Amino acid sequence: MNLRKFLLACAICVFVPLILLPGGIFAQDDDGGEDEEMMDEEMMEEEVDLSFLYELDDNGMPVMAPYETTDSYLIGVSQIGNNFPFVVAMVEGHDQAAEDMGFEQILTDAQFDVQKQITQLEDIIAQEPDGIVLVALDAEAVIPQLESAVAAGIPVLTCWNDLGGPPRENYEGSVSLIGVDEVQTGWNVAQFVLEILPDGGQVAIIEGAAGFQASIERSEGFLEALEANPAIEIVASQPGNWTREDALAVAENFIQAYPDVDVIYAHDDNMAIGAVSALRDADMLGEVRVIGIGGSVEGLESIANGELYGSVFDSPRAAGYVCSKALVAHIEGAEIPTEIILPRPIVTADNVDNFEGEW
Repeated sequence: MNLRKFLLACAICVFVPLILLPGGIFAQDDDGGEDEEMMDEEMMEEEVDLSFLYELDDNGMPVMAPYETTDSYLIGVSQIGNNFPFVVAMVEGHDQAAEDMGFEQILTDAQFDVQKQITQLEDIIAQEPDGIVLVALDAEAVIPQLESAVAAGIPVLTCWNDLGGPPRENYEGSVSLIGVDEVQTGWNVAQFVLEILPDGGQVAIIEGAAGFQASIERSEGFLEALEANPAIEIVASQPGNWTREDALAVAENFIQAYPDVDVIYAHDDNMAIGAVSALRDADMLGEVRVIGIGGSVEGLESIANGELYGSVFDSPRAAGYVCSKALVAHIEGAEIPTEIILPRPIVTADNVDNFEGEW
């Protein structure tokens, strides 16, 4: 997808960003059947032993532990905009990896400017680093720089945002793509809703922004999984444009048009909190469950306060750490899968105290 428009909108609208990777957290231990254990086989990744890159803590999140190296390295890290809280946390992960593994970083900040990122990448390549971690602002614009680096014998690992646009896959020439699977995330949220509404009910969706790949995919997996229970009705689906204000207005319309709605699924925490505000104003808090994505500081606080019902947790620090670690492991000779999807657990009031928001 073209992330440039998306991220520029983030900077203006204080968007809760795209974000970390899923892992079948709703699989049933009983005889719930294949539909409850996993999404369609075409959407699942073959299981790979990634223990050399990370172990999971009790919350199902990667533990940041160093890879044992035999040499010191110079690693370029091309980031998209270090004034955005999510990216700041990811940079903290890159920095921690550099400290733990003793490599030197060339860390750049594109400040949400595609041309600036292109120029910075060219500068990094000129310094002949041992490898580059690339968080691309635009899915197409930096491909020539990636290819130049590879031609110069510099391995490039694509972190978080994919290149080349949909379908999501690792771009040829990149060591690996480490990022999120939004379709799987939507599917996971749907499993949560299936548990909430076993006898059926009404669900409304507040989308991100029309045409954005993250919005499309977060709805795609969600809607497909809800087909498992025909008694669940999608009564409405409208864009909230990643902003709290727009989401509040959309939720107000939902409440008026569908007073019996049971669940509102928002494509990020920012919009979910807008929906919570609308429900509070209508004196309907507790009657309608709101689920978001992101696990932001404010989102976790809202869950702890009994307002937001749940969210999907992202750890940008772990993402930055694992991306840098995986590149170093590759340089050291380890075989890295071409695509790595990190966990993205659901947070509710039952486990919110176990999580700490990072952005």
